Amino acid sequence: ECIDLSGNQTFTIKVLDITPPFAPIEPDLQYTSDTGPFNTDNITNDNTPTFDISGVESNSTVTFYRNGVVLGTLLIPAGQSTGTFTPSTPMSDGTYIITAMQTDAAGNPSAVSAAMAPNLVIDTAIPTQPNMPDLRLTSDSGPNNTDNITNDNTPIFDITGLESNSTVTVYGNGEVLGTMVIPAGQSTGSFTRATPMTDGTYAITATQADVAGNVSYASQSMAPNLVIDKVAPAASNAPDLQSTSDSGPSNMDNITNDDTPTFDISGLESRATVTLYANGTVIGSTVVPAGDNLVIVTSSVLSDGPYVIRARQRDEAGNESDLSAAMAPDLVIDKTAPAASNTPDLQYTSDSGL
Repeated sequence: ECIDLSGNQTFTIKVLDITPPFAPIEPDLQYTSDTGPFNTDNITNDNTPTFDISGVESNSTVTFYRNGVVLGTLLIPAGQSTGTFTPSTPMSDGTYIITAMQTDAAGNPSAVSAAMAPNLVIDTAIPTQPNMPDLRLTSDSGPNNTDNITNDNTPIFDITGLESNSTVTVYGNGEVLGTMVIPAGQSTGSFTRATPMTDGTYAITATQADVAGNVSYASQSMAPNLVIDKVAPAASNAPDLQSTSDSGPSNMDNITNDDTPTFDISGLESRATVTLYANGTVIGSTVVPAGDNLVIVTSSVLSDGPYVIRARQRDEAGNESDLSAAMAPDLVIDKTAPAASNTPDLQYTSDSGL
């Protein structure tokens, strides 16, 4: 109580506040700090993550805890009931129970909040690089299922050496072909290109990003490189009966008694598979040597008769050409010996006796 010179009395009233504030609402990891593919799993590679806190009093001091140990404090400005907190020092990798409490302006502490759910996981470790991608056998359409040459322009790749729940990105010549998520408990995956790839040669690699968003180094490139080829080869030239197989007096009439005749075929692609047909039935095949454009094909045994002889080539990617033009004239197999002639008769003009 105070009395001034005029006799006026004044009083100072002190308000005693011993009521503790409510516990804050559980802390929430800001989505910008949740670096993995899911912004609600609280798994991150950000080791100074930012937390939102609400349900706090104006001018209160909020204390954050990790596993019961003080992580830091935050002063809530006047007139505010929310705040954001970022720890000043990096947190080590691990799993943390994140809670908070507030102390009001009178110094009354609240109860500890519920724990952030799910728990915070700090993970800054880079995952191992995946094993090199492998073109699936069913996508390698050529005759050799290890050459990675195909006419499948939405090919399937198998990839191993992956982390469960990781996101795998597949690249062709450094450009993203697509992504896939590895299911829980799995360490392998299969990726199918969603849109057709253009013809060409591709270096195929892959990376994986774990659930915290850490990205591995790129895998080794698939070997050999992927080759997409959907262009059918041109039809070959018409087959030609080799002169050594044309047994008649003319080596151009294609009439022979050789029932396993040999043919020359030209106008071919290197490494193509050539199939020979007689009246539409396969009678032989061979592979064109590297760097060559012609082959020699020997027929299986043919019975006597006429045959339309054609050829078709199939390139390394499995693309088939049209049938070639027919050999002309048609092949004729004739192994039947003619009947013996009649006994010769001396013409009377040559018989000079009586």
